[in-house]
Amino acid sequence: MVLAWGNLPILEKGPTLSKHLLKAVAPYPLVTDRERKMVVAIAGMPGSGKGELSEVALGLGIKVVSLGDVVRHHFSIAQPGGTGDMIGAFAARERALHGKDIWARRLLLSIGPLDLSEGKLLLVDGLRSNEEADYLRSKLGEGFLVLAVHSSPDVRFERLRKRGRSDSPMTRADFDERDRRELSWGMGDVISSADIMLMNDDDLESFKDRVSRTLNGLEGGA
Repeated sequence: MVLAWGNLPILEKGPTLSKHLLKAVAPYPLVTDRERKMVVAIAGMPGSGKGELSEVALGLGIKVVSLGDVVRHHFSIAQPGGTGDMIGAFAARERALHGKDIWARRLLLSIGPLDLSEGKLLLVDGLRSNEEADYLRSKLGEGFLVLAVHSSPDVRFERLRKRGRSDSPMTRADFDERDRRELSWGMGDVISSADIMLMNDDDLESFKDRVSRTLNGLEGGA
């Protein structure tokens, strides 16, 4: 079976998918010399508010691409019929096999050269390690920033429990295990070294206002 997704090269479905993807990775300019797009990668623990941040960005006309969508796409190919609670283990296995920056590499394959006509700011949702950040920075240069969103564990657990998504933890033990997995990938390091930190422990409208002001400031300075 032959598959195509976004700007990914045509791939054959099956166990050799990762091998084909890795062979397809090659350096290419993501911006022109004429003008540089600012790329802001969003990091945060599950339930911190990354999705709400992305919604605000989209409302401002800012393009958003998701590392999580890349993971889910490849999971659906590698494990058709798999359930949401299997995605985390799949993502971790791919990192162990191909390096902690594998999802950043696959993300850039999916979007190709950035279209500068779409604006000066692009958001990458779902950054999880300094290795991913280092890879993106190596391709994007000084136009790359990391923005972290922080919320307390208690607040995040309630948000995830109410979300009811297939991969949402329904018990505190499941939540704590998911946090440990995220931290094992290097999430704590990437959050602590972020260029910008936004807190999200109060009401949603206040957070959205902070996000809007931050993104408008970044876009104005890009």
